[in-house]
Amino acid sequence: RQFQEHKHECCSLSANMHKRDLFLSSSWDDTIKLWSLTQPTSLRTFPGHTYCVYQAVWNPGAFDVFLSASGDTTVRIWDLRHQGPTVTLPAHAYEVLTADWC
Repeated sequence: RQFQEHKHECCSLSANMHKRDLFLSSSWDDTIKLWSLTQPTSLRTFPGHTYCVYQAVWNPGAFDVFLSASGDTTVRIWDLRHQGPTVTLPAHAYEVLTADWC
């Protein structure tokens, strides 16, 4: 099966450990997509970054929260219950290639 909607290369995948049919993909097209293994198309697209999204990672303690690391120098925290990012952190002077939950 193929999951193909990003306009450019995919940079990362992150499986949701609480809802095992859900996963995230991040891409050079500046977006993050939410997918279900049971659906033929993505469930939702998360725009907001202004440059490549190198990584999206689910929060291990909250099934509906994830973070993203981007070439736009920010780390953003997202909640599925909201339309946009709930927190935007200016992280570095240059690209943020990776981030993780502590």
